[in-house]
Amino acid sequence: MNDNQPLKVMIDVSAVPYGRGVSRYTSNLVLNLAELRNLELTAFGYSQGQYRQLKRWLGELPANVKTKAWPISVSMTERLWRTVGRPRPVNAQIDVFHAWEWQLPPLKNLPMVVTVHDLAYKLFPETAHPSVVSHYDRLLEELEKNQHIRVIAVSQTTKQDILKLTRIEESRVHVVYESLPVESEIVPSDELLTMTQIEFPKPFLLFVGTTEPRKNLTTIISAWESVKDDFDLVIAGSIGWDEFRVKPGMHVLGYVPDEKLAALYRTAQALVYPSLYEGFGLPILEAYFHGCPVITSNTSSMSEIAGQPARLVDPTNPAEIAEAILSIEDVDTKARQKRQQDMRQVLEQFRWDDTAKQTMAVYQMSADESGV
Repeated sequence: MNDNQPLKVMIDVSAVPYGRGVSRYTSNLVLNLAELRNLELTAFGYSQGQYRQLKRWLGELPANVKTKAWPISVSMTERLWRTVGRPRPVNAQIDVFHAWEWQLPPLKNLPMVVTVHDLAYKLFPETAHPSVVSHYDRLLEELEKNQHIRVIAVSQTTKQDILKLTRIEESRVHVVYESLPVESEIVPSDELLTMTQIEFPKPFLLFVGTTEPRKNLTTIISAWESVKDDFDLVIAGSIGWDEFRVKPGMHVLGYVPDEKLAALYRTAQALVYPSLYEGFGLPILEAYFHGCPVITSNTSSMSEIAGQPARLVDPTNPAEIAEAILSIEDVDTKARQKRQQDMRQVLEQFRWDDTAKQTMAVYQMSADESGV
């Protein structure tokens, strides 16, 4: 490729309106890619139910980012692509397409990149919805078959899982860490902090995430029951398909806005996050930003991301989790200050400008390989 010519990249941003981790990964990546030189970026998305939100977000992007949107559903888009082949918005000359992992367009002759966030469904199929299992099986089959697709893994753990559980060549898998979303960098008002303390006057432990079996809520609740005289348990996140009984001292909030979540982090005794598996584990970085101690698993990416400041536990052992809860506050002022310093150092290791530059490098390798 001519060094004087910008690399033309189209990225599928259809996940943005859904308010999940992948949504924030996509939106933060696009905003930071827009800052790079020698890149001509187009954000392309499609949605039916979330079309207005998608259009609004696209309209707020920097002026140097081109935008395209379809007011049709994901399933209809898939049918159209399978019927007519190359998506019409991609008929314009581009060098690389960055696909959403939920849907790969049929771009057989165009360099493509896709981000894989985790392979939890393969490692813990009993914790995943059957429709998710069948969908991701099809995705991995496509990635195995198509040599022109490069894969971004958001952690070393995810990369190793890809290599172990699929036939994708190692040379096609690149680790590019995601980072703390800008939406999480919120300092709640003093009024909201006071209201949160009034709402939860007893010291509380915080869980953040969709209530699905992989998040290990049953074990968390079991551990909490042995310390419930000292702590309440606050569960913040979308209601999923996990089943658990709400007991006195438990507060199930469902989805909470970002500022409210920030206040919860800042008033909680600790984030209790011993998930069975995470490809990255963004709540860990969120907690660090707000100075909240973290108890998390000694497995998968959680120990990789959390580092020194966290208390690592066996996620299947309620007694060990309970012991960690009791010990998290049993430290002196000097130790607390050291923990806060270590949290800030971890956050410095995960920056979106680095994520964007490393993603751009993958785009360039993909383009160079194809002779663009």
